[in-house]
Amino acid sequence: MQSAHLSQNQSFVIYDLETTGLRSGEDEFIQIAAIRYHQGQLLAEDSFFSFARPRKPISSFIESYTGISNHHVRKAPYPEEALCQFSRWAGRSTLIAHNGQRFDSKFLEATCLRHGLSSYEVDSIDSIQLSKMLFGKTRGIGHSLDQLKNRLHLKETDLRRHDARGDVDILGRAVEAMRERLGLDLCLSGVPRHRTVLPMASGAPSHRLSHHAPPTPQHYPQAPPAPQHYGKAPPTPQHYPQAPPSPQHYGKAPPTPQH
Repeated sequence: MQSAHLSQNQSFVIYDLETTGLRSGEDEFIQIAAIRYHQGQLLAEDSFFSFARPRKPISSFIESYTGISNHHVRKAPYPEEALCQFSRWAGRSTLIAHNGQRFDSKFLEATCLRHGLSSYEVDSIDSIQLSKMLFGKTRGIGHSLDQLKNRLHLKETDLRRHDARGDVDILGRAVEAMRERLGLDLCLSGVPRHRTVLPMASGAPSHRLSHHAPPTPQHYPQAPPAPQHYGKAPPTPQHYPQAPPSPQHYGKAPPTPQH
């Protein structure tokens, strides 16, 4: 039993979102990608990817910034549906995102709140914390993903920057390198956590988010079709105040200064 608990503490999901804008209360995510990081190893074969179809069109600026167009998301599931699929895949693993506390976690929470999804809290690590532990907090030292990539001398790939798949590829390798340089254990003990939420999957404890009480603070070459390896269908309508429109298929806005 103790061994199983330890193994769970050594399991992480490194993920990234691309969105229609910076405001989680108004904008939606249009792409999500993730890779599992277990016992100090990136599991390229255990990954997740989906576009998501927002309710409003993707602007020309976001298209040029991310490479994601309205055509890519035309037949994609809605964000809340893609997030439920992601939740089933991620399970109870601790999440890791770059600038996650200020950006990605906010979109997870907003998506659950906006669509009335039953949700549960999960631990999350902002990888900027790892960067600060390794490179210091002196004013003027930037911790953007590009700066991190250059400091760690990570190899270039053909994956596009500001596409969730490309960003997850960089972030996964960065987390791996920073853990080794910092001499951290496989549980990443000592790295600050914050809480975020995911939609409730089958068997997860149920509670509703409140507007007044939010939770406390790979290699993928080209866009594949809608996720097909997750097995289960999207959640049944009772997860929503109203049944969502039927999915049709296929999408972070410019990150905040630290992203």
